[in-house]
Amino acid sequence: DRTVVLVGDSHAAQWQPALAVLAADAGVRLVVLTKSACPIADLTVDNQLLGRPYRECDTWRDDVVALLGELEPDLAIVTSTSHYEAHGPDGSEADAGDWAAGLTRTLEAVAASGPTIFLGDTPYPAGDVPACLAEHLSDATACTLSRGQVPFDYARVEAQAASDAGVPLVPTVDLVCGAQRCPVIVGRQLVYRDASHLATPYVTERAPALAGLLEGAASRLGSSVLLGG
Repeated sequence: DRTVVLVGDSHAAQWQPALAVLAADAGVRLVVLTKSACPIADLTVDNQLLGRPYRECDTWRDDVVALLGELEPDLAIVTSTSHYEAHGPDGSEADAGDWAAGLTRTLEAVAASGPTIFLGDTPYPAGDVPACLAEHLSDATACTLSRGQVPFDYARVEAQAASDAGVPLVPTVDLVCGAQRCPVIVGRQLVYRDASHLATPYVTERAPALAGLLEGAASRLGSSVLLGG
């Protein structure tokens, strides 16, 4: 009788394995509403494969907001990346202000359907991790970044949007990076499966830590959803 919804692009979908485990353990229904190459920000982006503005993404985003109004979930978890060529309301290239405003509009619309958490985007590695490791079989550190090298420009945009929308922001950098470096292998687990997405075994292993972060934010919202961990 409790529903958690995950909304976003492929950077949201990467968390599905962990959330599926947590939801099953807690007896919570998990609904996944994701669309690849489609950010949650209320902005029109270009689709490189189609070679044109991705209007289908705009339609999908509107449909998701409408569906959430029907579902009235106990908790919505929203996230996506910003690595898109996007257009502002006047058709020009979107800047940080446009991204913040677009995120705010979507977060406000989702929050109207129920308690909402904005999950921060995960840090990007230096490049395609499996390819880099294949070239540096004896030195995985050649493929890592220091924590200081991780760009946080989008994190500031996320923080602004979360504040404007009145939605708690849960940063994810501590789920990927240590105090000094952002490793690409932890124990025997590959952290990234490509140039931006986390590997499923690593995500699943981090499920308890993710649950702790989400529960802290959910409690501030007064949500009764328990994801365990």
